[in-house]
Amino acid sequence: FIVVADSSYSALQDAIERPIGIDEYVRRGYEDEFSKAGLPPKYGQLLRYLMARRYTSLADVLVVRRITESQLLNPARTSVVHTRDHNIRAFQQGNHILIGSQRAIPWVSLFDASLDFHIYDGNEDFHLMHEARDARVWVENRRPRPGELPRYISLSRGSGGTHGYALIASLPNLGRTGNVLILAGSDMTSTEAAGNLLTTESFLSDLLNRLPAGAGSGPPHFEALLST
Repeated sequence: FIVVADSSYSALQDAIERPIGIDEYVRRGYEDEFSKAGLPPKYGQLLRYLMARRYTSLADVLVVRRITESQLLNPARTSVVHTRDHNIRAFQQGNHILIGSQRAIPWVSLFDASLDFHIYDGNEDFHLMHEARDARVWVENRRPRPGELPRYISLSRGSGGTHGYALIASLPNLGRTGNVLILAGSDMTSTEAAGNLLTTESFLSDLLNRLPAGAGSGPPHFEALLST
């Protein structure tokens, strides 16, 4: 399964200025926001309209296109699905590519405890370090290895453009019967960068050469953080 982002989910979190967790997403608890006291009726109707539709990101479409053109997957055994049409049970088996961060694909949170890197944005409820208060986005490194920083901070647009980060993570699925590949970017350009790395032979070879030898015939599970 290639799972594309739920852009309506991201937009709703921007609109209500708070994160929506996976439990609330699955049971649609966010619908209480549509008729919240003090909310203009037309605003609530707009949010309801937004969440009734399956919108996704152009970056996700471009990554799917690159994967398809690269002939990396067997089309007869591959399905492209919207985040809202996937479910927890599906992650017990099979292989999954998630194109988006936890903010756009809540299923990423199922694997968050296994990840070293976590991308935060302004809507998440977290304790900002002093140096990150003006950050556009920042990445927490929960288990820094030698030569790594405990956090990577992206400030607002500078002379070289907008600075962002992308996470590529290869993990086992929930049933440990297949694999999950997460391509999570802090913005559209960063998401595209993750897809470009995996579908460009020279970039992918460089990444694989940096990994330790796997126990089986394929590469080991890994995480890679890209600066864009």
